Amino acid sequence: MTESTATDRSYFWASVQQELDALPLAFERTKQAPLLKGIDCFTISFQSLGNETIYGHLLLPEQAADCPIVIDFLGYMNHVQEPFQFAHWLLIGCGCLVIDNRGQGGRTQDQVPYETTQHESPFGRGILKKEDFYMKRLVADSLRTLEVLQQIPEIDPQRIILRGGSQGGGIALLVNALTNVPIFATFADVPSHSNLVHRIEQKTGSYQVIQEYI
Repeated sequence: MTESTATDRSYFWASVQQELDALPLAFERTKQAPLLKGIDCFTISFQSLGNETIYGHLLLPEQAADCPIVIDFLGYMNHVQEPFQFAHWLLIGCGCLVIDNRGQGGRTQDQVPYETTQHESPFGRGILKKEDFYMKRLVADSLRTLEVLQQIPEIDPQRIILRGGSQGGGIALLVNALTNVPIFATFADVPSHSNLVHRIEQKTGSYQVIQEYI
């Protein structure tokens, strides 16, 4: 990567963060019926790019204080379903925040039209212009979760853990690289969004739609 390319990328993501900073977070959390003994469960929502409302779950140990928190980023075409699927983090003393991938089948939509390409598959949307590409929106939503954590007094802001597999693993690495928020640890399992030329050429996973367009 040349110095100018690195500078361009830094400027691009800095501009995305500025877009987020200009939006109200509009964070809401609502306590749900008891999930399991010793676990408090909340539905959460917040605002992200395009004024889209992002939905998710927050799980905390009962009467939590200074609790480590795991942000669990989901794989491709996965979305938030039952909160008990993330209760294992509570067994090791951590809270967990998990959100929908926008436009990937859950409650969170992807409603703002794209300027360049439209496609049923998320990764076929906006691919002709980085400012328009679906990934910009997806990464922005994930970066926004770090702002959400600032609204959760029960957690320890010095022990933020990022975790994800496949698409979620790639997002975890991107968030770790792009944020100025201290991250205690990042666990990325078979992370996507790497070696992109090969992935497009070989039509692997979510990048197949880009090769088909080309």
